[in-house]
Amino acid sequence: MRIAVAMLVWGALGLGWPVAQAEINVEWAYHDDADELDDRASELVPGETFAFLANESTSISTDNAIELYVITANQFAGDGEEKVWLRWWNGEEEHWLEAGWVKNIDLGDSSEAVGTFHGVPEEGVVKADLWKFDIPSDLTRPGDNFYVIQLKKQTEDGSVEHYLISTPDVDVNGVNNLDQAWTATAENYFGRDWKVTITE
Repeated sequence: MRIAVAMLVWGALGLGWPVAQAEINVEWAYHDDADELDDRASELVPGETFAFLANESTSISTDNAIELYVITANQFAGDGEEKVWLRWWNGEEEHWLEAGWVKNIDLGDSSEAVGTFHGVPEEGVVKADLWKFDIPSDLTRPGDNFYVIQLKKQTEDGSVEHYLISTPDVDVNGVNNLDQAWTATAENYFGRDWKVTITE
């Protein structure tokens, strides 16, 4: 009861609502779903002939660059500026890389859409955005490398970040309609990031 009253007072005072999931639309964000099958290297981006991990393997030679794709809802940051980042940890140091926007993808069962994805949308068409990360070979190191994807909303008042992660933790994370796990807590992605093994 106290929480409900506090939320009503907060809203009535015109202070805006506390940072919550609604700040960033994660419903159509996707890189790899939260089931036990790691299929980043084989599951195709909707309407494309390449996978979300375009190298087609989670074991990649040290000489090769890495291509990763992620989809998001179109304008996922609402009235804020949207950015998509990747935190790459090569075992010794971290690197933050910004994604490049590729194009819009219409999801749905109409003639102008590429079809449904994971069975949604059940009706109509949803406009999604496709983003691409290029990780050059000089940022990787032999052995296990790890990454997590950040969706960021930037406004004059600051920023809000959500992270796409490999596995859910029901206490602090969510899972969206595509079965993509995510968290709004930066510290919570440790141990729930994706792994790529770099071979000599």
